[in-house]
Amino acid sequence: MSEHCVANGQGRYALSGVFTKETIPALERDIAPKFSREAPVTLDLSGINDCDSALVALLIEWKRDYPEIQLEAATDRLMRLLHMYQVESYFFDENLK
Repeated sequence: MSEHCVANGQGRYALSGVFTKETIPALERDIAPKFSREAPVTLDLSGINDCDSALVALLIEWKRDYPEIQLEAATDRLMRLLHMYQVESYFFDENLK
């Protein structure tokens, strides 16, 4: 499953694939050791094909564990979910929206 999270150096990771309640438990087991080796600073989310509220919960957990984490290229669906759960400001500066 490592193709779902590619480390690009300096804390940059590219996520891809499907991040839903069905897939996240296995994906998280794959991703956690990578984050332990090099703390995430930036997540490129442009490769995420599908997601649900489970990804929002996972991102909140990661933000709690890694406060410096920033999101890049969030998909429209993810942005709608972040807005629906009123957590956009947790990840994005209000001035950038």
